[in-house]
Amino acid sequence: MIEKGIPRVIAVLSATAWLTGPVGAEPRTCPGGQVLTEGAGTDAALICELALRVRGQLASCNLTVPAPLTIEIVPDLAENCAGLYHCGESRIELLPPALYVARQDARGFLAFRPISTDAIFESLMRHEMAHAALDDTPCPFSSCVVTQEYVAYTMQILFLPEADRALFTAGAPEPGTVSADMLHPMILVMAPDLFARRAWRHLMDQDDPCDVIGRIADGQVTLDSPQW
Repeated sequence: MIEKGIPRVIAVLSATAWLTGPVGAEPRTCPGGQVLTEGAGTDAALICELALRVRGQLASCNLTVPAPLTIEIVPDLAENCAGLYHCGESRIELLPPALYVARQDARGFLAFRPISTDAIFESLMRHEMAHAALDDTPCPFSSCVVTQEYVAYTMQILFLPEADRALFTAGAPEPGTVSADMLHPMILVMAPDLFARRAWRHLMDQDDPCDVIGRIADGQVTLDSPQW
């Protein structure tokens, strides 16, 4: 999810050894200086490890995550929100990893319900970091929310462990070919799980999925329409 307008839809001992700053300091800088954590507590080392891996995953599909990027852990994130990227601020808000199990019945989360708890937090981080990678992508219309969420959902799914990705695709397969006009903003709003499945099927039907993602990031391709 990205938000615009108001600010802008592991072992604890080892953690203290490789995070910059004293244990209680906020924000804390991850190794390499490309990611900072806030409010992460004893999860800071895990978050740094995952963020580094996610940056590499997205880079392998032509998405460059801006640096520095702040990942803030917010226990009271809105009820139907699994994560939030603040446009123009290079800042992501996520729930503490342990709280995502309680969100599995939330709207927009059901398609990912079968995914293992180890994989779901990383996948949501990847979703929001994909938004960060598109922050400077030009949009020819008043909104490019479909394009944004298309990339975020497909990247969330693409790098799931194979067994988890199979569970996602088996949940409710979308029959036949998905055309771009089936990726409508009303589907995104009313049935985000269906949108995620359609986006995934659409991308997998492309000859070179990561080339498509790269052309979206460069502003050469958009899936939105001026009529929306």
